[in-house]
Amino acid sequence: MTTRCADLIQQLQEDISETDMYMMKELRQKESWELFSYHAFRKSLPPVSFLELSVSLVDYVGGHPLALKALGSSLRENNIKKILQLSYDELDDEKKKLIFLNIVFFFVEKDKDETAHIFKSCDYCPDAGIPVLVERFLLRIDEDNKFQMHNLIQDMGREVIREEYKHGKCLHLHLCRGNALEAFQNLEGTDKIEGLVDLTPGTQRHVSAKNFERLPNLRLLEIISPHDIGGNFERSFHELRFIRWRHCPWTHLPSSFCPQKLVSLDMTFSKLKTLWKGTMQPSVSLNTITVSYSKNLKTTPNFRDSKLVEKLLFRGCRNLLRVHPSIEQLSQLCHLDLNECGHLRELPETVA
Repeated sequence: MTTRCADLIQQLQEDISETDMYMMKELRQKESWELFSYHAFRKSLPPVSFLELSVSLVDYVGGHPLALKALGSSLRENNIKKILQLSYDELDDEKKKLIFLNIVFFFVEKDKDETAHIFKSCDYCPDAGIPVLVERFLLRIDEDNKFQMHNLIQDMGREVIREEYKHGKCLHLHLCRGNALEAFQNLEGTDKIEGLVDLTPGTQRHVSAKNFERLPNLRLLEIISPHDIGGNFERSFHELRFIRWRHCPWTHLPSSFCPQKLVSLDMTFSKLKTLWKGTMQPSVSLNTITVSYSKNLKTTPNFRDSKLVEKLLFRGCRNLLRVHPSIEQLSQLCHLDLNECGHLRELPETVA
């Protein structure tokens, strides 16, 4: 947005004299709103759906009449999504674009620090990329440290993803139709896919683990429908960093499910009785484990090899009876949520 804004201001500045520029004073907030809204919407105030975006733009130009007129006129004369996409198109490297598209796809309203760990594992350089997205008004971080994004910007991001899919750059894939898995079997270029959201319906549907062998570069996975996935996972998920599977029907993680690069595991509302058996775990790189509201969970696993875990969320696991004493070995643990776990009988002294 900054480059586009600067271009518009410069264009208008060339059309007026230096005297006019000298005489032009910054407007107060109310006057700024009215000038911007008049040129953008022919109204004294923006429509509700454009309010958040308008606030960002008016604040950015700081009462400068030329900039307010330029931005307002530009929004009115052009398709707003095309204007917003200029900020995306002008990002100077692919990693920043991947951060933006992955937030659109997976991480709106999710914790910034937790997501940054995932992006670092993917070598996306979030410490450099996220501030740029905020500066360009493509992203906002709220008071709870969560990512927020205007609906229009999300829609623009989804359109970018759809266009990439049409042109054979299939990095993100939605499965959302009744026959989506059948169509997936015939899809070319699955070896490029890094992010997958499975929304396909059917509570009793069984999916073979072999489907994921066609996704060797899959890094981010969300499964929303409560169907089951069975089979051997030894040839799958070698690049997986993040999985969110609400209502997972597994009672524990299969022994063959061992994605060694996994950073974040979210199985809220699952049927898990424990996460893994013995000292087996999906990854030594785990940073966040979320199994909140898994009513069948009775014990936490052995965390002996989970040295990097910073966040454990067991909220609402009402039948949780025991927290394994190995939790005391988690030197990086900074957030433990045991709220609404009313039947706990064993809790290490350092945690109690």
